[in-house]
Amino acid sequence: MGMRKRILVFLLILVVSCVPFLSLFYIDVNLHHECTGTECQVCAHIEAAIQNLNSYKNFYIPSVFLLVAVIVAACLCLIRDIICRSGGTLITLKVELLS
Repeated sequence: MGMRKRILVFLLILVVSCVPFLSLFYIDVNLHHECTGTECQVCAHIEAAIQNLNSYKNFYIPSVFLLVAVIVAACLCLIRDIICRSGGTLITLKVELLS
């Protein structure tokens, strides 16, 4: 997988994971607004945010696990690159000590 695809996948996972938090933030900020009546746009947006949270309740936990898995995989790739660039593995270092 190319670097560009990895970045796009990471951004997609980040966006999908942040949507519930942004919905909660919007509800928290606008919960005590000055309601204009039955056609209040803020109330409609709050209702949409609540429906959004209800649709994410089964999807949110797997997305968090997926985000953690991506972060762990990135850390493992970084560690592997550091070991490969150092020029020596544990086996080669042991062979150097024996000779």
